[in-house]
Amino acid sequence: ELIIINAILPIKYFYQKNHNPEIVDDIFDFYKQLKPEKNSVLDEWKELGLKFENALQTQAFLYQYKTFCTQKKCLNCSISFQLLKSQE
Repeated sequence: ELIIINAILPIKYFYQKNHNPEIVDDIFDFYKQLKPEKNSVLDEWKELGLKFENALQTQAFLYQYKTFCTQKKCLNCSISFQLLKSQE
């Protein structure tokens, strides 16, 4: 499944987005049917209470992680904001 999640579907998404945009939603639906990924980044966040139900959620979160967490832009991240807010 990892090859499908990380290679095949992204290539298909970018191709269809430019050539057949009405199919893009079908690609997202396919992501929703796949099991959530398992890796050390997601495991750490699961310990903080985040739950992932499918591959679409894990891909979205990993994008957020690479965009905000690794760049130390915590205050710009909606997930970080909610976690900080819940600890008050």
